[in-house]
Amino acid sequence: MTIPPGSDPAVTPVLDLGRVRGSVEVAVDGEKTGEAFCAPYRFPLPGTAGRTVRIDVTVYNTLAPHFSEATPTAWIFPSQLVSGLLGPVTVMTAPPPAETAQAAETEVIGG
Repeated sequence: MTIPPGSDPAVTPVLDLGRVRGSVEVAVDGEKTGEAFCAPYRFPLPGTAGRTVRIDVTVYNTLAPHFSEATPTAWIFPSQLVSGLLGPVTVMTAPPPAETAQAAETEVIGG
């Protein structure tokens, strides 16, 4: 994808994966950028502003869906069966907004 240059060259673009159920690993052009197991699922993308890059997101689900099917149990709840990258996925090219500031410039990916 092409990362927008943004309005301030001093600001590093940030990949925001939105809602994720599970843990994630992010790589840019084949180089690991970061990993997370809880929110916020945000990853700085230094040196990418105005460039076209390949972003790989690997999501590792929890075991709840497997256990629900393979060994049904009363200890798996419906809310635990949702898993994956739920989004919305955005690239922020401006600092996150303060309470009274304008919203950050974002590009929604795939939507």
